Amino acid sequence: KTESGAGDTTRTAPFVIQSIDNAFFVPLICGYQDALNQFGWNGSVTGPTGETAGNVSAQVQIISNQIDNLDPGDVLVSTILDTTAYNDVIQQALDNDILYINGHTTPATNPPDGAPWNYETMQEEFSYKDQPMIIPHVGIRDARGGAAMAAECYERLQQKIPDKDEYTVLITNELPGNPAVTRRVNAGAASTGTAERYFKAQSDPSVTLLNDQIINPPANIAEAQTEIINTVSGQEVDAIVCSAFWGAVGAGQALDAGEIEGPKVICGFDLVRPLLNGINDGYIDFTVGQDPYSQGFMNIPLAWMYVNRGIEMKDIEWGVSVWDEENVPFALERRSWSDLQSWQNQNYDLG
Repeated sequence: KTESGAGDTTRTAPFVIQSIDNAFFVPLICGYQDALNQFGWNGSVTGPTGETAGNVSAQVQIISNQIDNLDPGDVLVSTILDTTAYNDVIQQALDNDILYINGHTTPATNPPDGAPWNYETMQEEFSYKDQPMIIPHVGIRDARGGAAMAAECYERLQQKIPDKDEYTVLITNELPGNPAVTRRVNAGAASTGTAERYFKAQSDPSVTLLNDQIINPPANIAEAQTEIINTVSGQEVDAIVCSAFWGAVGAGQALDAGEIEGPKVICGFDLVRPLLNGINDGYIDFTVGQDPYSQGFMNIPLAWMYVNRGIEMKDIEWGVSVWDEENVPFALERRSWSDLQSWQNQNYDLG
């Protein structure tokens, strides 16, 4: 598809995420803009904002609008949160000779109900030039990441609070409307993985969920802190396991202030500054990182290899990393992602 054969054809490659307002996506945007600059392509990261942030219908409409502005041979990347809402625009892109990649998150491969998101289903649903097509994924598997967090927590429980026959954990899901975040913790959202499923599978010592439920504190540190305090007050809870960072920071601050009693293992997800500071200050045990920078960057080389060299499309997936008091100073040495984003916006010409 590259007439010159040199692989230096300029292409346009927008990335449409589900919420442009979420600070989590800043390193993803930085990675994506670095890749666009390195490969000499045009593009941007966009998505719903304000009242429509996180709204799938609003995101799908933006994707459709982007397709109208792309040429054959261009590339479109988006997050895909479920197995049905995006299908029409994905096929619309393929029909217009536009390559489609699923960046960051992906629907459940094995949901407890509904259609699975696997190669067979995709090849039945999508076609390109009359051939079955898969939509490659760049990122992590959400349910597996949640199970990894629970496994790390379980090991630390036995080190921090030994000689117990049974542990009680509080699981929080700060974004119940986001299926990707929900799959980290809630066994009802995926048939494999998830923190809840991992804990319930353990024995000697066994693990039970506090009140046999997952709570949904607000996506705000202070409000999440208040709800967690109210939930665990008067209860014997050994760990607080959070799907995102708000609950973990709130729980850690409550423990540090003596508003809840220890010892407890407290953990969360992602490498945001307040969570890293809590680990550094000693009131949060660890967090799980998923490398959003690479979830942005790796889409472009994957697409470049296909459209310029004919190398078949493939998933690029990796596991998660654990950050605690031993290695968190390394993460804190980095300047803020927003500083890099501002520098890129001033120095990159991305069309």
